[in-house]
Amino acid sequence: MRTSPHIAAVPPTPPTPPAPPPPGDPDSGYVLLTDGMAMMNGSTVDLELARTFKQKDKAILFVRRKGEAFIIRDAATLKSVREALSSTRELGKAQSALGEKQGALGQQQAVLGQQQASLGHEQGGLGRKLGDLAYKQSGLHLEESRLDALPEAERERRRSELKKQDRELEEEMKSLETKMAGLAEKQSLLSKEQHQLSEKQHALHLEQSKLSEQHQSRMKEAETKVQGLIDEALRKGLGQPMPT
Repeated sequence: MRTSPHIAAVPPTPPTPPAPPPPGDPDSGYVLLTDGMAMMNGSTVDLELARTFKQKDKAILFVRRKGEAFIIRDAATLKSVREALSSTRELGKAQSALGEKQGALGQQQAVLGQQQASLGHEQGGLGRKLGDLAYKQSGLHLEESRLDALPEAERERRRSELKKQDRELEEEMKSLETKMAGLAEKQSLLSKEQHQLSEKQHALHLEQSKLSEQHQSRMKEAETKVQGLIDEALRKGLGQPMPT
């Protein structure tokens, strides 16, 4: 009797994965979801779908490409994707911390600005008072110049009164000028402090710009690596297709 040859069992060929998406493709996305963290490049719908298939205490990678969706649970793939994205998270945290410093400095600048405005208002009030006193003083001088028309006794009495009023005005004006000088000194100190804060703010802005550039560059690198890891996982058949 002739026997048929033995045929070894061959595992089924994984489905051909879709081509990797171009950068910024709105028809693609992914979500790496754990119990305490979500790292993603996609939409809120992607996040909700990932949460739907998330199992407690188990991480999941949801992938969407051109209308097809996959669930990847392979531990090695998830670990590699998480490591690829972790560097961008650290830079993001650094940017956030720097932003908090900028915000704190901004608040200090705002407080100083309010103090400067208050001093300016006070200086304006003193300036108006000085103007009023100067106007009164000029009136006294004008009146004194017209005393010659009065009888001598009345003229001397009135001149004595005008001189007394003039001295009082002079003392009041000197007092106001002293206050004005003190306010000007305070205003100068506040201006110096404001300038120092502005220099610090500028330095933080430059640092934030550098971090932003680094973050953008790191995100591009991470995104390229993540897409490569997803491609590899799908080629190996590690992605469970979801019904469309």
